Amino acid sequence: MDLRDIARKTVEEKNEERNENKYTAFVNKANEAGLSNEKLEMLWSLIIKLNKDLAERKKRKKELNTDVSLADTDDGKTPQSIKKEFQKAVTALITLKEYSQLLDRELKPKAKKDAKKQFNEILKVHELTEEQKVEILKK
Repeated sequence: MDLRDIARKTVEEKNEERNENKYTAFVNKANEAGLSNEKLEMLWSLIIKLNKDLAERKKRKKELNTDVSLADTDDGKTPQSIKKEFQKAVTALITLKEYSQLLDRELKPKAKKDAKKQFNEILKVHELTEEQKVEILKK
């Protein structure tokens, strides 16, 4: 075994560990959202398929941009169509409530940031009383 083999094995082990950590985090989120084990496994499979399809698309696009693979043809799948296919599959699998519970922690900070930005834009255009500001900020 030479140094390249050792380095490759080390990278593969790190990737495997990273994937295990991602899976564990995903399982914890799915359990908090109340997903059944069956839905959890199906959703994880969809995520794996999405990542694989996007990686294959990227590889295929790279190959198509080289002179070596002139005989290859593109399958017509774009990253957008791959993601849309994923979204349809997820929509058929879990409810909107389950989806929002699954992504709650990740969506709330962004939603709050966006809401604050919009609130500041409103303040630039409209003059609000303190009562109105308090009432808006409650929601």
